[in-house]
Amino acid sequence: MMDTIADVRELEAIYGRTRVIGRDAISSYIEAPFTRPVASRFSDGSYGVLYASDSEVTSAKETAHHLTVTYRDGKAPLLETIRVALTLSVECPGVELRRKHARRLPKGLYDSVDYTVGQRLGAKIREKAAGVHFDSVRNTPSGHCVGVFNKKGVRSAREIGTTALVWDGQRFSEQHKITPL
Repeated sequence: MMDTIADVRELEAIYGRTRVIGRDAISSYIEAPFTRPVASRFSDGSYGVLYASDSEVTSAKETAHHLTVTYRDGKAPLLETIRVALTLSVECPGVELRRKHARRLPKGLYDSVDYTVGQRLGAKIREKAAGVHFDSVRNTPSGHCVGVFNKKGVRSAREIGTTALVWDGQRFSEQHKITPL
């Protein structure tokens, strides 16, 4: 594992449970994981992590995967889930966990279901670094993601559009951009 200074530009994030209207809409998306932390790949739920990726495709695949569990368990009918797409400028010291950059990675770090290894590692990384770079588990082999442990690591953000993820009752079957008429 090697510490690096991240200067990651134009990361994409598909965000939002509901669309927030108003002057502080974007900041509410950035703050959400820190004000309402949940368990995730690099957090046991006791602290928040803002996740973003290198493309809307990777963000959509990651988002769809995580929503699938909730929708299947809740037996959700056919529906569209609307997400706001943001582009972020992230600058923070980060630990490099991408396979092509790290020499050795803990076994189980990239498990698609069990996040125990990543959560333990995330707690240790958070003590010394502001973020982590890692490979997308849902958009392999090319997807790159970043987890930011503090909102101060986000230098700027802007909304770039709105995306709908289509749930067919069993799985997410398509994605499309929503454009105003």
